[in-house]
Amino acid sequence: MFPDPKTGLYQMEWREDGRRLTRSLKHRDWRRAKRQADEFAAGYANPEPNGRKEAEPEPLTLGMLSDIYGEEVTPTKRPRSRYHDRAAMRMFLRFFARRRDPATFSQRDWDRFIRVRRAGRIGPSGKPVTNRMVQYDLTFLIAVFNWAARSRDEHGRPLLVSNPLKGLKMPKAKNPTRVNHAA
Repeated sequence: MFPDPKTGLYQMEWREDGRRLTRSLKHRDWRRAKRQADEFAAGYANPEPNGRKEAEPEPLTLGMLSDIYGEEVTPTKRPRSRYHDRAAMRMFLRFFARRRDPATFSQRDWDRFIRVRRAGRIGPSGKPVTNRMVQYDLTFLIAVFNWAARSRDEHGRPLLVSNPLKGLKMPKAKNPTRVNHAA
């Protein structure tokens, strides 16, 4: 810890991976600088300007992810896809709740959604739907989670560390019966 010769502001210096790193503490108070350096050395806290710690980011919720995706990705799609995005997201938010942490999705949630959606207890029409429609809705949710896993917040951290739905089995639509007119 030393004062900058030009500004008089205290600087802190340390080595990390063989590199010498320096950071300004942005004040001239020796006691506060000493305390910050001791805390940093002990591993309790990183030095922050004016002795303040950076606020923890608000944890990502399904509602926040929906809002971000709806503002950044959905407008780039065609009108019919935009309509489906909005309808599907409303349905997922009603079923799983806006405050749900996307990282906590599991096989049980997946299976429960498939059962309820097939039976028509959730969805815009309120009527039972085919496996193909359930597949369409789940493909959208997977796309949202994949996008979140590739995207970063304003601090450079991924919105979602990984897609918790990756590898889960999609419901299969049966092939239609084909009529043979050659006979």
